[in-house]
Formats: sequence, C-alpha cells, structure tokens
Amino acid sequence: IMEKCPNVQIDVYKIINKFFGDTITVSGLVTATDIIDQLKGKDLGETLYIPRSMLKADEEIFLDNITLEEISNIMEIEVVPCLNEGKDFIDKILK
Repeated sequence: IMEKCPNVQIDVYKIINKFFGDTITVSGLVTATDIIDQLKGKDLGETLYIPRSMLKADEEIFLDNITLEEISNIMEIEVVPCLNEGKDFIDKILK
C-alpha cells in the first residue's frame, strides 16, 4: 500500500497477550487493556486499525468490557475495527 500510495504510512505493532498469557496469539483474545498498555504514548498517527475479531460478535466491546469508544478516548485516537480480510483493511485505510 505504501509503495503505491506514498502519502500513506502504515506501522504494525505486535501486541503481547498479557491478559490470557503470551502463548495466546489469536486476535479474538486480545483485550483493550493490552492494547492500551503496549501502545499508549506511541506515535500512532491518525487512526488505529484493529481486527474486528477483537470485539464481541454483536457489540463494540472487548473481552475486558472496554468499549471501542472508551479505548478511542483513552488512546486519544480513532480506533477502527476491520474485517479479517485484506480488502476491508485497504478500503478503510484509503478512505
């Protein structure tokens, strides 16, 4: 994406699952607390994109009961969930 769109900067951050243990590596078990603890204070640009699977199926809430709105307020950045497919991620980045 950055090669084709030079004005787009994408940084990828690894989140270690402290809540359930560092051997757990699936996005569906990552909590907002782990994201906040590991990314707070980093230069995240304008938007933080996360996999939609980090949120409960029928709500915009993480497993640790922090809402999407709450994490956005805490992180002071827009947090946007993306479907677990490349097209949705690219569409949202280039929007």
